[in-house]
Amino acid sequence: MVLPTPPAPKIDSCRSLIQGHAKNLADRLYGADGPPLGTRFDEMERIALTVTEELRKRLLDLLLVRQAEAMHQNLPEEHRLCPSCGRETVAQDPEPRVLRCRAAVVEWMEPHRYCSRCRKAFFPQSKLLGIDTSNYSTALLDLIVYAGANKTSFREASRDLLKMSGQTVLEKQVERLSKRIGLERLEERRAAVEHFAKLPLKTRCDGSPEGVEAPGDEYVAVVMADAGMLQLRDTPAKPDEAAKPDEAADPLAALTGDAAEVDEIDDEDEDQDRPPSGRHWREDKVGLALTMKSKVSETDPCPEIPETFIDRQRVGKIVRGLKKSAALRAEEDGVAEASSASPPEETVERAEIDYEGPKLEKRMVLASRKSWPIFGVMLACMAWMAGFAKAKRKAFVADGARAIWRVWKSRFSSYVPILDFIHALSYVFAAAKVVGGENEAEGWRLYVEWIRWVWQGQVATVIERLRQWQQDHGAPEKGESTTTDRSVVAKSLRYLTNNMDKMKYAEYRKQGLPLVSSLVESMVKQISRRVKGTEKFWGDEGAEAVLQLRADYLSDGEVMEGFWQRRQKAATGQRPYRTNS
Repeated sequence: MVLPTPPAPKIDSCRSLIQGHAKNLADRLYGADGPPLGTRFDEMERIALTVTEELRKRLLDLLLVRQAEAMHQNLPEEHRLCPSCGRETVAQDPEPRVLRCRAAVVEWMEPHRYCSRCRKAFFPQSKLLGIDTSNYSTALLDLIVYAGANKTSFREASRDLLKMSGQTVLEKQVERLSKRIGLERLEERRAAVEHFAKLPLKTRCDGSPEGVEAPGDEYVAVVMADAGMLQLRDTPAKPDEAAKPDEAADPLAALTGDAAEVDEIDDEDEDQDRPPSGRHWREDKVGLALTMKSKVSETDPCPEIPETFIDRQRVGKIVRGLKKSAALRAEEDGVAEASSASPPEETVERAEIDYEGPKLEKRMVLASRKSWPIFGVMLACMAWMAGFAKAKRKAFVADGARAIWRVWKSRFSSYVPILDFIHALSYVFAAAKVVGGENEAEGWRLYVEWIRWVWQGQVATVIERLRQWQQDHGAPEKGESTTTDRSVVAKSLRYLTNNMDKMKYAEYRKQGLPLVSSLVESMVKQISRRVKGTEKFWGDEGAEAVLQLRADYLSDGEVMEGFWQRRQKAATGQRPYRTNS
């Protein structure tokens, strides 16, 4: 969090005092003539840093001690009441307190009270300061959690904290604090989703949260979703888990009407990500709620397909990156086989096309390991909180994964469904290559012809050509290799047929809607940089906590800044009372 700037009058009133002390320090350190010749600047800088560190510590120590003494002498009645039950608390001997903060490590004797009814120790000064009963200030917690959520590992976060801020925080402590704050954010998310799910249907479909304005007429509300991969370590089952299976059930599962917690692999779903070899790989989901700016046109603003999509070299890179056709991958020279120890990265080259689609104005990010039905409720909640229910133009963009389109059907059916154009391109390319046979020039000619039709919203014509070829050559037999010509064409035909209603690209351009899901695919990569790796094995709870934090920091709108403010206001100054019994 950004530390608040003190009121200008307070600082201005101290400037002359600070200037005088600075002159005295300079005289004491180096005399009236200043540092001798040959004194290096880094020596002077280190001295200045040491002096300011000592000054910060002395100042904070004194401020906290004076505040504590004032509370000992005259604590207002409203600050003597127990935050839990509201009863009067009993004064106890003050306790020594050590607080690590970004400015220094401060120490003082903190006022201490006790509630006999709740059996909890109460520290009214901590409550008024907006800090918890741990040893870290809010600003330092924010720094630690930011590093833990955004660096590639907790070890790197620990090293960067030391190098860049001078804070010594052990790797394990960075992990524990990140998980702790992440779990607090997850609790906020759970409460928000439950509140959303309990709203009347009309409010969810046509309303918006108080104080949130819906995107205006010049904006389009866009929701995108995709999936990535991470590794979960095996967690030994506890003895009492078998006897109490319901205790581990997700409280959000009841909101979906579907108790399924595990996402099943659909062998016929070409766009569903397959986990690489290794039993630890699991799917994580990423969703975006995007506010984008665009214009509505009476005619298609770009009826001709951009040159990028009919450039043989660029198209080849796009198709290889998507890895949609095993036959194509095998024929490409210089394409290395993906290592069985590491999941393949998305390396799609997203072209800068001539058509200017909607421009991104604001994004909200959601990342979770929850099943697709639960994730759908969470994504719908995020879109509602962004005011999307009242938007006049709404779009849902994704690849062809069936699980994602089930989310659209159940939660976003009022949004215009759009299949990512790049994924459609890859299937058209694969089919044209097969239909062209050994004549590469003919295969390329067919691709250019067909992708033009798709761009213009005439996918039905492409489907008819593929059906005719399939009738002439026969459908693949059961168990036939996926790399045969018949299998490749059948797969492309099935894909285009299933998604034909989401491929009205000419109409989408007139409405100023996006055609590609590159923003969410890029976001999956940014999430994966933190959680994905052959050496990274997560616990289920820890993975969910870090996914939440990573998404928060990647969202626009100072999401975590708002969280820290709420957290300070909610500080109770309480902890369970420790006894010797």
